[in-house]
Amino acid sequence: MADSQNSLKTVNAIWVDDDPMVTDLQCQLLFPLIIDVYRTPAELMGNIEPNCIYSKDTPVFLDYNFDNASNITGVDVAKKLFELGFTKLRLLSGQDFEASGVEIPDYLMVLPKSAAAHLDKYF
Repeated sequence: MADSQNSLKTVNAIWVDDDPMVTDLQCQLLFPLIIDVYRTPAELMGNIEPNCIYSKDTPVFLDYNFDNASNITGVDVAKKLFELGFTKLRLLSGQDFEASGVEIPDYLMVLPKSAAAHLDKYF
């Protein structure tokens, strides 16, 4: 854990998505907002554990499928972040979770992938 609020990195949001075509364009459109983008859950977790560089109320947007992280989903990452105290967890996906039988926990807001253009509405 960081020593104080002053030592935490100030960003408007965190986004974990392995598709740069999605994130790069949307981050340009959302300028001047500061959004830290990670391509893998492991990259993000490297800045969360053992010493978190972010405030726990920073909005975190997660893709559901990570082509570069086998067997890890956005739901798995959200669970870990929730256990670490993060409070604003969002899942961006085009998947129909009800039809696929994937259980979504109450602490995780599901947004359609099309919401990526308007992430600031979900801070």
